[in-house]
Amino acid sequence: LRVYELPQGGRALFHGQTLHGAQLNAPNNRLPMAYYGPDSGIGILLLNHPRRSTSSGNLQIGIVGLGAGTLAAYGVPGDYFRYYEINPDVVELSAGKQPVFTYIRDSQAKVETELGDARLLLEREAAAGSGPTFDVLVLDAFSGDAVPVHLLTAEAFDTYWKRINPEHGIIAIHVSSRHINLMPVIEGIAERDHAAMLARFVYANYPFLDNLWVFLARHPEDLQVRGLQPNPPPVPNNVPPRVWTDDYSDILRLLY
Repeated sequence: LRVYELPQGGRALFHGQTLHGAQLNAPNNRLPMAYYGPDSGIGILLLNHPRRSTSSGNLQIGIVGLGAGTLAAYGVPGDYFRYYEINPDVVELSAGKQPVFTYIRDSQAKVETELGDARLLLEREAAAGSGPTFDVLVLDAFSGDAVPVHLLTAEAFDTYWKRINPEHGIIAIHVSSRHINLMPVIEGIAERDHAAMLARFVYANYPFLDNLWVFLARHPEDLQVRGLQPNPPPVPNNVPPRVWTDDYSDILRLLY
């Protein structure tokens, strides 16, 4: 892990050659930047989720992968964000007592961080019937060159479906990888689980980055969010959908 100073003013978190979040200096330090801007798929969803227009207006958000904690910037009073992060050094940088990145510290939502392998933690919560039922479960661990395959298998998604709101829950998957085309895997899961799918790719300019977010829901109407229009990603579409399992995956066939 390395933290770099941005020439334009701010800090960026890298793991190897992969950016895992960044933050501008004040007064723009609460702007969610990089892959998470207001025009990104996840930004639109968290800003315009249908619950925002109800009397409560509050969301319960689960996030696999902490990075700089950028998504906490979308929290409003009454929201609950729970991050799952396997690397204690990342937790120290973004959610520690003296964080380098302050999105979580400055968030208006209640934010908690669970340390450990996200899938194991979610499986334990599902088995014990504990923890919140998420309106949105964000999977944000696939932007690097070492994809945690065990988070994208059929068995993993069996757990994810148990941890979201059974009526209107959404699974959001960040697949802005320069190395691997994960779309066939997501398409395979959508077919297997009879889920509605929406993909949104956005070309962006600094302080934002090109990003691809894919959303799965049990019901197509749950993906009818104001501003969340599908925009197919500019990736090869000649690879048929496939389903990875804990016993089999073929990541080499999906390398760019």
